[in-house]
Amino acid sequence: MTAKRLASWLQGFRLETPALSAVFWLSCAIYSLAFFLCRFPPMIDYPQHLAIGAILRRLADPAAPERLLYDVNLITYNGGFHLLVAALSFFVRPEIAGKILLALYPPLLGFAGLSLCRVANRPAWYALLLLPITYSYAAGWGFVNYVVSVPVALLAFTYWLRWQEGEARMRWRVWALSFVLAYTHVFATLCLCAAIGVAGIVRLVTRERTWPSRIQGVLRLPLAVMPAIVWCSAVFVRNRLSPHANWDSSDDGLDVPLWHKVERITVYAVGNFNDQSDQVLLGVVITVLILLWRLPKRRRASDRTMVWLAIAFFALYGLIPRVMLGTWFMFERMPIWVLAFGIAAAPVLATKLDRGFRLLAAFLALAASVNAAWHFARIPDEADASAILDEIPPGQRVVAVTYANTGEPVVQREIWVHALAYYQARRPGLIGYSFTRFESMPVHYRVDARPPVLPGGIEWHAQLYDPQSDYGRFYDWVLVRAPEVGRDPRERVFGEEAGRVELWARRGRFWLYRVGDGGFEGSAKAPRRQGKRKSVGAKDATRGMTLAHPRPALSPLAARAPHSRTHAPAHTAVARAIREARRGSRTRCSRSQASADVDLHEDLTP
Repeated sequence: MTAKRLASWLQGFRLETPALSAVFWLSCAIYSLAFFLCRFPPMIDYPQHLAIGAILRRLADPAAPERLLYDVNLITYNGGFHLLVAALSFFVRPEIAGKILLALYPPLLGFAGLSLCRVANRPAWYALLLLPITYSYAAGWGFVNYVVSVPVALLAFTYWLRWQEGEARMRWRVWALSFVLAYTHVFATLCLCAAIGVAGIVRLVTRERTWPSRIQGVLRLPLAVMPAIVWCSAVFVRNRLSPHANWDSSDDGLDVPLWHKVERITVYAVGNFNDQSDQVLLGVVITVLILLWRLPKRRRASDRTMVWLAIAFFALYGLIPRVMLGTWFMFERMPIWVLAFGIAAAPVLATKLDRGFRLLAAFLALAASVNAAWHFARIPDEADASAILDEIPPGQRVVAVTYANTGEPVVQREIWVHALAYYQARRPGLIGYSFTRFESMPVHYRVDARPPVLPGGIEWHAQLYDPQSDYGRFYDWVLVRAPEVGRDPRERVFGEEAGRVELWARRGRFWLYRVGDGGFEGSAKAPRRQGKRKSVGAKDATRGMTLAHPRPALSPLAARAPHSRTHAPAHTAVARAIREARRGSRTRCSRSQASADVDLHEDLTP
């Protein structure tokens, strides 16, 4: 790279002054640091996606017993994050791999915002106003593939605009990024297509004088993203025909009133923190944008294309229902697009006014990033959650019963709903509710190895757990997050069977119970940091104390779930593979290490 090209490339990262550049990238860095200040990023669905990436990494081993339980599905439009986690997990633990990828998202969003402002001929400091939405409502929900796809889509759109302005080399960037986008998340791809469609029509109406030329131009617009369209269409058809199809459109069209969307737009944009500080900061950003439009002294008018894009995506925010195509929380994904195009559409103020707004924008960006990091660092019960997950031996079948699922009083998102998936990210095992049930995931249960199905919504509604059901007998470890601190929830969870389950460990509001005989020999190891065991009647109120009583006699609750013929062959084959692994491993490692290696799924045999 020549010095001239290097200088031109670096210019893409600079704002108007060195101080503004420093604040901009410092804010992005603080957002990235925030993901490392907490044990578990406060993103609801994120643990499930992380677990799938970890499983995908283990499946890369030809001898992995998990190959008898899962199929790999690389033909997907919802798999980019999982593949990257799997790749990084060759070098670091999956939890660290996930945080590394999350840490790349804020600077990528910042760069995309800068690129969009430049292609719209807006001041670079306008991009500071995009940063307060980094930890968005969609991010709080853990829609990680979609969240990391948004800046990629914005970049692809800016390259498309440059291509239309005569930079032919941008064509290859658009095609490449659109395909990466199509592999990572289909809805982000649809948003890119919508942006290109709206911008293309506005440009054609403005520049072309005859209707035939306009129609011809509209018909050419899909060529810009044709690789993405072909891929997504093929995957969609394949998914509908897949034996893993899990399409439930019964709630399609469910929505909230339009006035509610408008009134609570800051909630649906960034409403994650209990103190609403994220909403206050975004509200100030919206106020700044309104002032940019209302103040009369301007150097440059608004950008027409960006204005129509902001209007179009705000209309989509209002028209798209909460549930669409069997997917929840759809309109909540749109505010980041509305804000990005609203910023790029804003007029350019006179120089004297511009200086004051620069300082305000810099303050908002830095304050939002510090605010996010401060909240992430104070999430309660993380140490307890991590410790209780480490108490579960490898290769077990575990179900979660979660009564108190939010991160209050800091985060109001239900961050504990899928916390059990971190167990699957850390070590092999089966969990009750897994995203491997969805056809768009890159890992599925094999058709002949599916475990019993849990009732819909059990991950949200603990009262749906039934210890007498097939799944209740199949999953013989139960992780409970109690509704209140200090009170044993076993009677509430197990009812009349409460006296026959074993309390294995307790950490704060987390209680781990063992039901049944724990599977094959060696799978029921004593937990770490256990210390001296006490009886059930002993005092157990001490925080962090691990308790277990002698194993009770087996009851109907501890019996194995009756399996259909489709379950038995694969689980028996897994046990056979494990026994072979045991014989091989004992010849090359110590007895304790061999025991850890071969615990993998020993407890899966019916």
